[in-house]
Amino acid sequence: MSIRNGVLIGVVLTFGLVWLGWGFAVPAERGADRIYEDGLASLKERDFSGVRERIRELDAAGDNRGYGSLLQAAFFLRTGDPAAALRTLNALDAKGPLRSSVLEFTGEALYQAGQLWMARDVLTTLVTEQPDHVDGHRWLGSAYYDLGAQYEAVFHLEQVARLAPDDYRPHWLMGVIYRDLESYNDSVMHLQQAWDLKPPDGVRDTVALFLSRSLRAEHKYDEALTYLRQCRETPEVLVERASCEFSLGQSAEAFETLQRCPVPEDDESGTAWYLLIGEILEGQSKPQEALAKYEEGVRRFPFEEDLQYRIAIVLQNLGQAERAKEEMRLWEQRNALKNRLIELNKQAAKELDNAAVRRDLAEVCRQMQRPKHAEMWEAAALACEQRRRPSAEGTSGNETPP
Repeated sequence: MSIRNGVLIGVVLTFGLVWLGWGFAVPAERGADRIYEDGLASLKERDFSGVRERIRELDAAGDNRGYGSLLQAAFFLRTGDPAAALRTLNALDAKGPLRSSVLEFTGEALYQAGQLWMARDVLTTLVTEQPDHVDGHRWLGSAYYDLGAQYEAVFHLEQVARLAPDDYRPHWLMGVIYRDLESYNDSVMHLQQAWDLKPPDGVRDTVALFLSRSLRAEHKYDEALTYLRQCRETPEVLVERASCEFSLGQSAEAFETLQRCPVPEDDESGTAWYLLIGEILEGQSKPQEALAKYEEGVRRFPFEEDLQYRIAIVLQNLGQAERAKEEMRLWEQRNALKNRLIELNKQAAKELDNAAVRRDLAEVCRQMQRPKHAEMWEAAALACEQRRRPSAEGTSGNETPP
């Protein structure tokens, strides 16, 4: 979940060319088609002056099918103005020959504007009419993911993987989703497929990191290490390597690996660093030093309950029963909060339009000092509420005709 917003944006914002092949018989229409395609190519290269020039050409050619407006809407989307894109798209004939592109861009614009349910409705229309529309499935998977509907997101990511078999991204995201759902075997399968499709170098390291975590959950430590040894030695990768080494009983190697990296900034890797150092020190009969590391870790990552638990255990072993009892009480509170988060997450996955459960998730995330996650769940709750009262929110003007 920690990486949800960050991993999802990377998957859905890569823009694919939309090739429109209606085979017009009139030369001028073929010219408009070609100018539009050139404009999309310029947009993909972020050549915004080239896009503007293509829009001017379409206007000068007397474009009567709406290519100029469609290209203008795509320009607004790529420059972060979904409201302007929606205004432009609303002026187009959604029942004409540009229908599929109007639906696609409208769905994307609604998604970017945070109107997740409306985006879902428009994109569902698109993929119902064109089951093999890859970007329609991609955006629909994104909308479901942000709504907390992981199973529906997986279904559409599977369609993307079917339609774009050389694309690592749907497998990468499915691997992350299945890990969140604790379906580690499925997670490993998809992350291995993502790895085999050779993602870019920076992404490749992240895929290996998550693949190793899912393999560790299945106690496949040696296999996990084979992927990690092919990666750059970032702090996160080194901590994951140390975790595998420690699980294999190689405490000395794990300690040496940890000494080569600073404490990672993210909660999962940072907590693992402190846990590993502390457990190694405990194994060396240095409980006071271990306790100091655990307490430092809790100060840095205050809602990571595993550190709290180790503090209680060390204090108990040191004969400090009262302090141990208090730390165990704190651990029980934080563990209960974590379990509440897991249960609510599962409920949200099953109840797609339940705004209340998403509000509860946002509150739990705030209590756990995870403001980005809280913001995400608040947005999902708002989208559910808007679905129930679209006219009251004044959103009907953004709807696309059926």
